[in-house]
Amino acid sequence: MSHLILTYVPENEFDGELRVSLESAGYSGQGAAWFSTEQLGAFCTALSEFPLSANTPPSLNGGYWGHDGKVLQTHVGIAITPYDVRGSLVVSVELSAPIWEFEGHDLHRSVKSHFRTDYPSLDRFRVSLLGLLASETDAAILHGE
Repeated sequence: MSHLILTYVPENEFDGELRVSLESAGYSGQGAAWFSTEQLGAFCTALSEFPLSANTPPSLNGGYWGHDGKVLQTHVGIAITPYDVRGSLVVSVELSAPIWEFEGHDLHRSVKSHFRTDYPSLDRFRVSLLGLLASETDAAILHGE
């Protein structure tokens, strides 16, 4: 059994820290990144599409960004793509601790995993994520196989 747990600590009405915990087939990890409520709302909207697009899947990426708008370090990366013709989905998760220049890149700590889920589980996750943003629930959980 795999699951992804998201909690949100708002700084104000516009931004906050998304904390992510992953357990997948014996692997686990935690990460966090800052997102705007607008970004998280757009992610929820993308999760409601049926069927999901393999070319432009719903995704979240947060971490350190360069001046050119490209991500330099991904601290939280989540993408959900179609898996098979029966409606299974794949949840791809990448969680990394920030790399500080004085530590060196050889001390990088991260976890990357994939697990399957389905549309009903994804919709429950989407609804709970909206509740999380509205401070109506403590966590949004996506269960998988």
